[in-house]
Amino acid sequence: MIVLLGPTASGKTDLAIALARALGLAVLNVDSRQLYRGMDVGTAKPTPAQRAAARHELLDLRDPDQPINLQGFSALAEAAIARELTRPGPAEPMALLAGGSGLYLKALTQGLRPPAVPPQPELRRQLDALGQPLCHELLRGADPEAAGRIAPADAVRTQRALEVLYATGRPLSAQQGAEPPPWRVLELGLDPPDLGRRTRQFAKRQRTWFRRQHSPVWLTGEDTEGQLEQALREVERRLG
Repeated sequence: MIVLLGPTASGKTDLAIALARALGLAVLNVDSRQLYRGMDVGTAKPTPAQRAAARHELLDLRDPDQPINLQGFSALAEAAIARELTRPGPAEPMALLAGGSGLYLKALTQGLRPPAVPPQPELRRQLDALGQPLCHELLRGADPEAAGRIAPADAVRTQRALEVLYATGRPLSAQQGAEPPPWRVLELGLDPPDLGRRTRQFAKRQRTWFRRQHSPVWLTGEDTEGQLEQALREVERRLG
């Protein structure tokens, strides 16, 4: 499994298409916003022309009012990967994933298994009303291990941890496990230094996640062609 990761607007889409065409693969999306229909502006979703250049999967799966949680996405993505690995094509079965959603990538590359707790809309509304500072304090009192891993300003992950706690009666930290996936993984990373002011702050958080949670081969080519050459060399070396 080839994984192309990197912050928003780092050039993943163009390189993923080039890799897909060179290797005869589809591009499997691992971006938590591109999963939704209609969310094209601000998500860097591949354009119709880009989709015509290479087959894309795991795009436009749901409407925005039908959220997909990590467990649901993992099931869909693992099925797509399995289809790719059994599709006639290269001598060595491969699948290509591309995206910037760190937790989703970790679930697929490291076998992260989240608790099977669906979203609780009413509870989330109550937590929104309480405010993030108080929610994080509640989490710190009930699950200090999870609170220590979640930034005080991260409302999404704080609410999810509380959601799991209240739904199951057990702390999130006691339910998180990992089962290594049954495939070899090659992670390739893009991290250009010249991202625009639109994206720089968000990219900073993504970079921090990738460097702490993943160990990609960072591609240093100055353009898509140079990055493609380096990526193909890494694929060949890994197949060895």
